[in-house]
Amino acid sequence: MKEIDAKLLSYEAELEINQLKDIEVKILLDSFKHFISNFGDLWLNTTDLKIKERIQSIIFPNKVSWDGEKFRTGKTPLFMRISSDLNTPMLDWYP
Repeated sequence: MKEIDAKLLSYEAELEINQLKDIEVKILLDSFKHFISNFGDLWLNTTDLKIKERIQSIIFPNKVSWDGEKFRTGKTPLFMRISSDLNTPMLDWYP
């Protein structure tokens, strides 16, 4: 009986851990969706240059350059690659 109780407790603990992992993933995905949907507003509405730089480095990891006519990036931003991989027009990402 002790062995069965120990296994039961072990299974219950494992179940709780897995449920917590599911919750953490949901929170992470919700946070990512909020960021992607609002990064323009977040950038525009902050006066803290460090926060603006962090947002820019997430969106444009290889910086943004100006060639005199157009802005360019060294690498396609992650959210654009994801949108392309999902065959989802980027405009559908914004409310």
